[in-house]
Amino acid sequence: MIRTSSLFYALGVATIALALLVCLLSLLCILYVLYFRLKTHQHHFFALRDLNSLWTIRVMLAMSAGLCSLAELLRLPLLRYRGWLLSSVGDQTQENLCKGYLVVSQGFMEPFFYLTALFLVHGSLQNDPFSPRKKGNGRAVLNILVCCLPVFLLQLFFVIIGPDMKFRDGQGLWKLLPRHFTRTFEEVHYEGSREMALCTYPLLSTIVLGSFGIMYVSYFLYVCWRMLSLVINKRMQCRVYGLVFAVVLFLPVKVVFLGLTIFRRPGDGSFELLSFMGFVMSVLTATLGQGILVIRPISDALAVRWVFNSKARFENDRQSFGSGSIEVFSISPVGRDGEESLLGK
Repeated sequence: MIRTSSLFYALGVATIALALLVCLLSLLCILYVLYFRLKTHQHHFFALRDLNSLWTIRVMLAMSAGLCSLAELLRLPLLRYRGWLLSSVGDQTQENLCKGYLVVSQGFMEPFFYLTALFLVHGSLQNDPFSPRKKGNGRAVLNILVCCLPVFLLQLFFVIIGPDMKFRDGQGLWKLLPRHFTRTFEEVHYEGSREMALCTYPLLSTIVLGSFGIMYVSYFLYVCWRMLSLVINKRMQCRVYGLVFAVVLFLPVKVVFLGLTIFRRPGDGSFELLSFMGFVMSVLTATLGQGILVIRPISDALAVRWVFNSKARFENDRQSFGSGSIEVFSISPVGRDGEESLLGK
């Protein structure tokens, strides 16, 4: 039996705790965005309406981060053990949960989170044709879904549709490939418990995620390079560097961890440790992404809201502040060193 001191149990409890913490952070971010939206409408902060126009995108970013962390619980072996949440479901249901986890998490929720972050960064570039504020939130959501579609369809094919395809002689299409390319689960027997279907990471699914990561990181670096060429405030530069660090480092490292799981058997301590480390990379990305793209821009805007406390005040000061919009990386509060805030351009 699994003892409470075992690595298996400890990693399972830690995964549940991290998933709940990310969900709590996502909920707080959503409430913070709605609070800021309410503030800008109630107190007529007209100069902050441009930033507030991205509130839907920020809610989507926080929501996708929370749902992605919850999806990890579908894979967790601890919940399938006797006395836990998924222990009463049948073997077929457990197998379907493993397939659903791969399609939903790696095929939709993770690409959705990363692409939403990319659109928010685009919204900070003035005169950018892909900026969400110029096409509206609805158009931005549609663009994100369209960009997610190729990854989702590939994961759907490799995980669900492909294994059921047959040649004319009745032989399975995937039987030509090694088992670790297509295996989505493996039945493992634990002492004191019935057999459980433990989820694995098929190599084809990991390759799809890695291919998406290569294209995404390349374009994300290009966008951030453009951002750094416009930002002259050191604090804004630190935020850009932090966002680049969260994406460029954590996403490839996660793909490497998931790829290494093919050399380990599900249920072993090394397999669970690699899976847990991959999940930790996602948690760090979600935490830093929400902090930089959701919390900090709104807190900076609220810190200088006294400048725009009325429409008349805004109209009078319009010439001094210029016509630039206040976006994700365009406001920095006045610090102790007396550094002036960067408003607009």
